[in-house]
Amino acid sequence: MRLKITLILSLFITLLFVGCSSTSTLSKQTDKAGTAFSAGDFETAFNLYDTFIRDQESKDKEVNGAIYGAAAKAALQLNKFIEAEKYYKMAFYKKSGDADLYAQMSEVYKKMDNLSKELDALAFFNDHFSNDPRHNTLKKRLFELYVESENWGKAADLWPSFDLDNQAELHLMELYLVVQKVLDKKETADKYAGLILKKDVTNRNALEWNAEKYFWKAENTYQAALDAYEKNKTNKQYTIMLKTLDRVTLDFKRALKYYQMLYKLYPSKTYAKYIANVYMRFQDKKNADYYLNLAK
Repeated sequence: MRLKITLILSLFITLLFVGCSSTSTLSKQTDKAGTAFSAGDFETAFNLYDTFIRDQESKDKEVNGAIYGAAAKAALQLNKFIEAEKYYKMAFYKKSGDADLYAQMSEVYKKMDNLSKELDALAFFNDHFSNDPRHNTLKKRLFELYVESENWGKAADLWPSFDLDNQAELHLMELYLVVQKVLDKKETADKYAGLILKKDVTNRNALEWNAEKYFWKAENTYQAALDAYEKNKTNKQYTIMLKTLDRVTLDFKRALKYYQMLYKLYPSKTYAKYIANVYMRFQDKKNADYYLNLAK
């Protein structure tokens, strides 16, 4: 019985030693890969990482996500994009990899014009590497892509995380104005249109916002006043309509100013048509016909 127990213990110790030896060997292999990478020997680093990963996967063993990330970075240095992307995807799946990997992959996808994959890399970077010196620059790029891909809600949610200096940058304010316009946040859009025009009086997005705002405010009020009078043709209602039309005229004049500025800066049939519509409301046939002709 004692002999049997002794044999079992001996076998257990032998297996434990073999396991530890194997783990130690694998650890040394990845350590060598890391050393080679640090020394700029990316070929050796990649081969060691690649061999390690293949060996582990062939035995259905788990590979640490950081190893996938390191292999991807080594592959990128060698312009082995297929291998880099394969291992990057595994690192991404395991929510692993360092800041360099995600910054580099976002740049690769940018050059490839692959918006969705660039977005994924940037979003991960933004969420996990806020202390990295590249964070603010890449966050701006993320915001741009949210707008470009029409992820309006995500763009709006990201905006408050910018500091006041960033929020005062003209390009970012323009994008935020677009977001607020699409989300129908009129007060915020109005605020940023005003801030933009203080920095750039010729800014197309801000001028368009003001032109459309005043035109449709005037037009909708005009139609509502006419409808109310048609339903109740009394002297009182007629007086109300006349007073309303005074306000409408003022707003149409404001819209006209912005559309004329837009047409001068950025000639467009659309702007010409709006200008013609305003002149028709003013019963100015000569100017209305002139701009209708430009709108053809």
